[in-house]
Amino acid sequence: MPSNSFKVARLDRNVPAPGPAQRSPAGGVDGLPGVGRMVEPGTHAGGNRAEATVCSELSLRDQLTQQEAMLRQCKQELDAARSRLSFVDEFFPAHMAYIDAKECYRYHNREYREWLGLKAEEIDGRTMREVLGETVYAEIAAPLREALTGRPRRYDRTQKTANGGTARYFVYLIPHFGDAGSVLGLYALLVDETEPQSVADSGASISP
Repeated sequence: MPSNSFKVARLDRNVPAPGPAQRSPAGGVDGLPGVGRMVEPGTHAGGNRAEATVCSELSLRDQLTQQEAMLRQCKQELDAARSRLSFVDEFFPAHMAYIDAKECYRYHNREYREWLGLKAEEIDGRTMREVLGETVYAEIAAPLREALTGRPRRYDRTQKTANGGTARYFVYLIPHFGDAGSVLGLYALLVDETEPQSVADSGASISP
């Protein structure tokens, strides 16, 4: 018995003491294949997630700032366009209108409304046939349809005035093309070419 105990003791002394676990090239621990690295709290994995969250918030904030700046610029440009359009609407000395591809009025300036003797709500969204009447529409239908196929048109027109006289107009129909080349509508411009009545013809007198 003593002899056997001695041999066991010697064998025990030959067994190496346990040391730190060695990591395999595949990321496991020697002797325990498939076991991954242990990550302590607050180390790289958690830090990377926090950094990604901060970067995402900064990127979103930058995008919102850029969008707000673009909206402010668009509003300024829109206000400037409205101001210019208001000037044209009130003071441009010609009758102007925009008609879409279905021959409906989408814009008309003050001169045009006064020429027709109608209010804005009596013109907006209505067809030219409805606004001008069957007789006038029949006279302008041919050049109107040609302009809506993409060919600019110009023609003369005479019309009786409210005081019984005759007015002469040059009418320009200018097609409006979209990005794809299709005709979206047309601009109508009427210029009054009636010669002003002279003082002698009117029978008026000028006081010295």
